[in-house]
Amino acid sequence: MLFISNHLISQITIKEFVQKTEYKDWETEPSYSNTEEDWYFKKDNKRVRISKFSDTFQIEETNTLTPWECFWSYSRKTEILVLKGQSFYNIPTGKWVYYDEMGRIKKEIDYDKSYKFSIKELIEKIKKEYDIDIEGEINSPIVGLETDNEGNKYFFISFDPKGLVNIYGERTYILVDVNTGKTLFKTSYFKRNDGEKPPFYRYLEMKKGNITSIFIEETTQPKELGVPYKQGGYYPPSTYQLYNGRA
Repeated sequence: MLFISNHLISQITIKEFVQKTEYKDWETEPSYSNTEEDWYFKKDNKRVRISKFSDTFQIEETNTLTPWECFWSYSRKTEILVLKGQSFYNIPTGKWVYYDEMGRIKKEIDYDKSYKFSIKELIEKIKKEYDIDIEGEINSPIVGLETDNEGNKYFFISFDPKGLVNIYGERTYILVDVNTGKTLFKTSYFKRNDGEKPPFYRYLEMKKGNITSIFIEETTQPKELGVPYKQGGYYPPSTYQLYNGRA
């Protein structure tokens, strides 16, 4: 955490701001070019981006070993902290605190209350069921939130099939209920197939009954399906709903 003086001054430049932080002694990140709006630094596995906006400086601190990210925003007038928070794959988590320009708390948002099934529980679920560490294997998985037209939110996880030579860019996509942790939908898609509808769209269409088949993948044939079965096959939505109900 950096320390910024609290005296009132006119708006400062990004260079002046950086000189008041611990990051002034870090290496410049060679993968990016510093500009008047953005400066980049690195130290061991840590990476930092400092951005200048009209009224604030924002600090984003990440780590090459984990998808967790921390945010701090400082007023350009007072150099006082006006926001702090963190995210997991761009999903806001924990308590975000907003301050006025004198450092007094204006608002607090506890994003963990938005998901009864916590991020930590999601990490354990994916590790147990798919042997994928979404907290550590940050180059392959993609994790985020989907929102339907009614405002309902869902966790989605997309990852390469483990142990397969994936020359066609095929990925597995699963949708998880943010309250119960139940897997609502699972399918596969190809990253470079422009004509393919997005997986979440397919889920919404399946709920409406507007699609004729859905992808089901299982290692053991479920006897109660009552239809010809092959691993990795496509089945009617009613079949998927039966399959999903027994999972």
